[in-house]
Amino acid sequence: MFLFELLIKVVVLGFAFNGKDSYLKNSWNKMDFIIVFFSMVSMIFKDIDLGPIKILRVLRVLRPLRMISRNPGMKIAIQSLINAIPDIGNVMVVSVLFILLFAILSTNFYKGAFYSCMTDNVPEEYHDRIQNRFECLDYGGDWVN
Repeated sequence: MFLFELLIKVVVLGFAFNGKDSYLKNSWNKMDFIIVFFSMVSMIFKDIDLGPIKILRVLRVLRPLRMISRNPGMKIAIQSLINAIPDIGNVMVVSVLFILLFAILSTNFYKGAFYSCMTDNVPEEYHDRIQNRFECLDYGGDWVN
């Protein structure tokens, strides 16, 4: 059905070189063409078990995007999201820097705090003396997380 719609638009508008109103001059029609093309290729080779053909099957999830081109309100919303990507990227960079900062601070603060000495092989009188990894290993214990 999508292929039939594509063919009708190509007959009416021309494919690519029929002026400014050609089918492939509109970016929404380009998206439709790519989706229909890869859907047809994946349907033709559905019995072949090759890796690249399987990847084309994943592109079927783009089919709902075709409905955006028919709804002007959705077009505006999607174009607004696309235009906001650079600003979202700036916010993401700042957020990643804060996360990195707290990761470094917490690594320095908690360094080895969650490790303990398994004192199964250590005599009872030495349990109070063990404060770090090296003392644990010196007395014959196991340093575990």
